Amino acid sequence: MLPAFKTILYATDLAPHGPKIFRYALALARQHQARIVLLHALEPLSHSAITLVHTMVPSEMLAKAQAEGLAAVRDEIHKRLQRFCDDELGAGTREADVVSEVRIVEGAAAQVIPDVAREVGADVIVMGMHGHSR
Repeated sequence: MLPAFKTILYATDLAPHGPKIFRYALALARQHQARIVLLHALEPLSHSAITLVHTMVPSEMLAKAQAEGLAAVRDEIHKRLQRFCDDELGAGTREADVVSEVRIVEGAAAQVIPDVAREVGADVIVMGMHGHSR
């Protein structure tokens, strides 16, 4: 007997191949009457990038800039994810409810994805391959 999926975690980096992978998650959700939790991991800056920022920006300005910048980035990513869902599912359609939650979580994807999978009780994780070359 095949396992039943009730919760599917779809992790995306908003890369061009995202819609194809999402359609696979959507097909699984339809087949199993499951819900999809859409996740984007907001990767931290590298150590060298942080060091560079600290040398260029005075400390008193840095905390404010980080808070405002992070909020703006989170807001823009949420808008892009919502547009992505609307494009793939059709805004306002009944099927749009299959995506039950959109999460943007700060941290390295390799840690964030399994952590969120446990939190939401995901039965399966669907994600594309991230890479800079074939």
